[in-house]
Amino acid sequence: MLLFPADTVALGSLVNNIATDAWWTPYSPYRSSLDGLTAKALADGFQTSSGNQWTQALGSTYALFEVAYQAFAHASDPHDAKEVASQLRTMNIQSMCGPLNFAGGPVPGVAIIEPVGVQWKKGTQYPWSQYVVDNTLNPEVPINGTLEPTYT
Repeated sequence: MLLFPADTVALGSLVNNIATDAWWTPYSPYRSSLDGLTAKALADGFQTSSGNQWTQALGSTYALFEVAYQAFAHASDPHDAKEVASQLRTMNIQSMCGPLNFAGGPVPGVAIIEPVGVQWKKGTQYPWSQYVVDNTLNPEVPINGTLEPTYT
């Protein structure tokens, strides 16, 4: 899947135009439900503070805290595990990863993040970067790269 930039560096030029899916990128138009932070600002802040390149796990991990906050905040007793679980089964929020509808399925308590298609290409700040080349399943995320054959 080539989730982490370190994997791409290890592969060197073999990674050029390798395609995969991404459930979060800093190009996403989404904001935090907690403080309004944009996807780009989250990635930029991570890179500035850590010196490392963003990974798509950054956004989904952030969204976990948004989900947890909403579940606890909407439960009349946040110490009641059954009530918190009930909140999770019916939650529908806008998050750092986009809309998360736990009530809408595919079964109660499960939300689907609509992915985009990305390709690893030579980067400007880092050796390799992900570029969105297909947004069929999530048209809110802008395309910023061209789908090209692998290994060119």
